[in-house]
Amino acid sequence: MNRPRMILPDHVTFPDLKLDFAADGTVTVDASVVRAVCEESEIDADALLADEEQLAAFIFAWYEQHLEEEDGERDPVADQLLLEAGPSRTLS
Repeated sequence: MNRPRMILPDHVTFPDLKLDFAADGTVTVDASVVRAVCEESEIDADALLADEEQLAAFIFAWYEQHLEEEDGERDPVADQLLLEAGPSRTLS
């Protein structure tokens, strides 16, 4: 699947996102990191953070880039989100 390339600010990596599950099961991220990447990538951060599906697509696109282009380590929370999203979101 072709996804837009995230343009990352210097020294920002996927783990900086601090992707996690809150006690109620919702996904949490460091919004300041999302905003920094959005600014570099010319993405509307407010719209992205307000839309769960867009935020998920952003996370998946960044995670794919992290794994494939940055030779990053797998993230258990991102992998769980992919699992829950179903086969259409599976990364290799």
